[in-house]
Amino acid sequence: MSTKAESQVEQLGVFTPKSVQKQELTAGEVGFLITGVKELGQAKVGDTVTLAANPAAEPLAGFKEVQSQVFRRAVSRGKPRLRSPARRAGKKAATQ
Repeated sequence: MSTKAESQVEQLGVFTPKSVQKQELTAGEVGFLITGVKELGQAKVGDTVTLAANPAAEPLAGFKEVQSQVFRRAVSRGKPRLRSPARRAGKKAATQ
């Protein structure tokens, strides 16, 4: 509902644990829908989906915009520099 985008539903169903196609989902069912949406901005994770011909009066409570996150890991490409425990202890003693 937040994007106001409209699309045709190609498949609708539930996992039980295999996917089972259904004609409709009712209150309390957790299911999936497959549409022809081609751009990510047209559908947001957690948004309310409703019928264009008979839209819901308001979206379900609790929808929050998802914040993108980037995770990075540094990897050394050379030989790792390992120090002996004695050298590390000596370095700590010198800084105290």
